[in-house]
Amino acid sequence: MPIELKLSMDHKKFCEELGISQEQLLNLLNQNQNRNTQSPKSSPNALVVIEQFLINLEKQEVSKIKAKNSFKYYKSFLSRFKNFLLSTSPDLLLEDLNQEHLYDFLQICKPRKSNGVSLGTQNTYIAILKKLVSFSLEQGLISKDIRYRFEKTSYSLLPRYFSPKQLRTILTKAKKRTHGYLWSAIFITLLGTGLRVHELVNLRIKDFNLQTQLIYTKGKGQKERYVPIYPEIASVVLKYLKTTGMKTWDINNEGYLFSRDFGVNRNKAISIRSIQYNMKQIINEMQLENHFSVHSFRHTFAVNALKANMRLEYLCQILGHSSPDTTAIYTKLVPNDLLEEVTQRFPFHLENLILDYLSEEI
Repeated sequence: MPIELKLSMDHKKFCEELGISQEQLLNLLNQNQNRNTQSPKSSPNALVVIEQFLINLEKQEVSKIKAKNSFKYYKSFLSRFKNFLLSTSPDLLLEDLNQEHLYDFLQICKPRKSNGVSLGTQNTYIAILKKLVSFSLEQGLISKDIRYRFEKTSYSLLPRYFSPKQLRTILTKAKKRTHGYLWSAIFITLLGTGLRVHELVNLRIKDFNLQTQLIYTKGKGQKERYVPIYPEIASVVLKYLKTTGMKTWDINNEGYLFSRDFGVNRNKAISIRSIQYNMKQIINEMQLENHFSVHSFRHTFAVNALKANMRLEYLCQILGHSSPDTTAIYTKLVPNDLLEEVTQRFPFHLENLILDYLSEEI
């Protein structure tokens, strides 16, 4: 037999205690009922949100919040990913987006290297998609946090650095190229400072401060830092400046350090693509492995700095890393160098002990 429940309440007394009228209480109850019966907010279309995110990124780039190179990378990936979804899942809701969609997208990608999209690039794409979800949450477009669906792949790479013999060959070949004075000066500066190539092309003459012996640069995320100028690097750059029509270094000159112009007025920066092209030509001539690039000069600087016993936290500052954990990759040597290091530092007392053991008759 069903039990009938009755709520016994003096509504008039209840309203008096709350300081409201019975009509106001009724309105409140109706509002609450309407709120409970409302359907949950529907998720927007993924294509629409991607477009909104791109517009937001463009605003950040114009306002200098987002670096120009970062914006170009984001735009390149998101535009291609949007076109992929348009052809495969045009009605996909953002809340249904997951890592499988990215994997399907990677299947149709045409990377420059034949062995597919690298894990590093895949992780970068995943990071961008997580940023897309973060943007959607901040804008109130979705209520459910789906960032957990996008997991980066853990992997470890050996630093890609040049041997002294390879460096001599690279610099010799650089000198022999058209405008060899420019390419050799650029390669030596990258090697002696650990700068990223986009940091180097944006350097102004005033940033290369010979008075303080420091280079001022902006790295990833517009983070400012200073990099020491070694005397040998200063000599190379001064020689290059004289060759290109600047008799003396001028702290007030705002022209580009490495420029396509000659003379004092240096308004045209050398392009990243031209540096990469000339380096690629040399790498091909030397028949080096594909994983070597302009960025290998930065790796070479870091590995040699650690070999010279520079403290990890100092190197972290010079390279502009957010964490020493990132810098720690340079403590890993390639097998041949590791063998040489161990052999040179092998404890002699232990060596003698082993030799004595081997000489004993068993």
